[in-house]
This record gives sequence, C-alpha cells and structure tokens, in this order.
Amino acid sequence: MNKILTLIITGVGGQGILTLSEIIGRALIRKGFNVKSTEIHGLAQRGGSVVSHLKAGFTEFSPIADEGSADVIIGLELLETLRAAKYMNSETIVLINDNIIKPVLPKINVPDKEEVFTRIKKITKNIIKVDADGIARKLNAIQVVNTVMLGALAGVEVLPLSPDELLYAIKERIAPKFHSVNELAFNEGYKISRQIVSEIGLQLKRRNL
Repeated sequence: MNKILTLIITGVGGQGILTLSEIIGRALIRKGFNVKSTEIHGLAQRGGSVVSHLKAGFTEFSPIADEGSADVIIGLELLETLRAAKYMNSETIVLINDNIIKPVLPKINVPDKEEVFTRIKKITKNIIKVDADGIARKLNAIQVVNTVMLGALAGVEVLPLSPDELLYAIKERIAPKFHSVNELAFNEGYKISRQIVSEIGLQLKRRNL
C-alpha cells in the first residue's frame, strides 16, 4: 500500500501534454488515489519543452519524480523523450510517439530516430513505438496526438485503470463535440499498443499500489 506510481509525460508546447496529464490524474482520483502533479515549461509557450510529473498512491509524497524512478514515460516527441532518460530504469515502460520536431535554433546537433531508440534501449527494453502523428493526420485531427498516446498507455495495461475509466475521464475533460474523434484516436492507440506488446512479447506487470 506504500507503492507510488510515477509517470513522466513529455513533449513540446502545443501537443496537449498538460491536458493528457490532467485526464490521467482525473481518472486516478476518481478511483480513489491521492494524486499530485507538477509541470516544467521551456521558454517558448508553443514549441518549447514541456514535462509533466504525475504521481499517485495512498500515502503522502512529493509531486517531483526522482531520477530513475519512472514507472511509465509517455513521450509525445522523440528528442524530449530522450531528454527524460534520467528518469528511466530497466523496468520503465516508455511509450514513444515516433516523431522528431527539430529545434528552431540553428546549429543544434539533432540525433536521428535510430540513435534516439538505441540510447533509450540501453536503459530499458520496454519500448512501445506509436506513430501517433500519422494516426492523428488520418483522422484529420492533429490535436488528438495526446489521445492516441493515452490509448497506447491503456493498451500496455500497467495502470490500475481500465480503458473505459480513461475514456470517461477524456469525455469529462473535453467538449462533447470532440468526443467522437478522441474516442477513435484512443481506440487506435490502444489497438496498436496491444499488438506491439503481443508481437515483441513484453512481460508487463500491472503496477499495484
């Protein structure tokens, strides 16, 4: 009963990171957990680095994640996911949107996708790669990238939450006119995540608190 669930959600401004964190937090609170979160923003409101720390449990704890303590990292952008590597350990589940948003500053050495994955694999093999941008474009709604990744999170089945509980929290948070497209995005992320878990034989365990 003293276990703390620790999630890191990272990406760049405009990807809906804080909304995603809020939705997960709402679902956990509804389930009876004590939830705390905090955010770190880059200099730019849109396009700058954004990191959300989200922790849940039944005891008292700080909202700030310790290095190497993340149970799950949700990366909406590859480079920002790599920057969050300090929070990973060998059992961390890393859900990655397979997309690089190149920094606007010139002369910055940007690693390619394979290098990013290689560096993360040195820490953990529990990697779920999702083309969330591609799915969102097919739905003509690029703003649902975060919902695709939430579906992928549901698909690894490690949180003490069912897909229906997460979908309820989505619909509780967003306007009704967007419910349909977000449910489609969620289901696509869930389906891909379940397929990847099966294909690569990940032995993922639900985090019991």
